[in-house]
Amino acid sequence: MLQEIAILKSMALFSTLNATEIEKVAELLHSVNVKKGQVLTEEGALARNFFIILSGRYKIFSRSGHEIILSQTGDFIGWATIIAAPKYLGTCVALSSGEVLKLSKQDFMGLIQSDAGIGNKIMKKGSELAFTGEPFRKKSTL
Repeated sequence: MLQEIAILKSMALFSTLNATEIEKVAELLHSVNVKKGQVLTEEGALARNFFIILSGRYKIFSRSGHEIILSQTGDFIGWATIIAAPKYLGTCVALSSGEVLKLSKQDFMGLIQSDAGIGNKIMKKGSELAFTGEPFRKKSTL
C-alpha cells in the first residue's frame, strides 16, 4: 500500500487530502494488469472505474476528434467516475501492456457516503482541474 499512497500524494486530484484520507483512498485501489489493445473505458458508457497509471501507454480519444496519450505514473483515466459524471467522456485503449490501479465507482461512492469531507475535497479539486484542463494540458496529442 506504500506505493499507492506515494502515487496518490503526488497527484493534483488528491492534493487536498490529509494523510489519513489518502490512506482511506489507497485501501480501495486494486492493481490490474492491462494487455495491449485492452479497452479500459468507452465513450458514452456508464462510468464505473477510475484508473491510475503505474506503467504502459494509453490512448484516450473522443468522437469530437480529441486524442491524448498518457504514459506517466500517476496519470489517470476515467475521471468521470470521480467527478460524478454519469458516462465516460472518451474511449481509452492500451497501446502497450501495463499496470493500473483501479478504483470502482461503487467503492468511491461508499467512501464518500461514509466520509463526505473526502468526497467534497476530491470533487472540488476534480472540478477545478476539469475547468483548467490541467491534468492533460501538457500531455502529448496525436
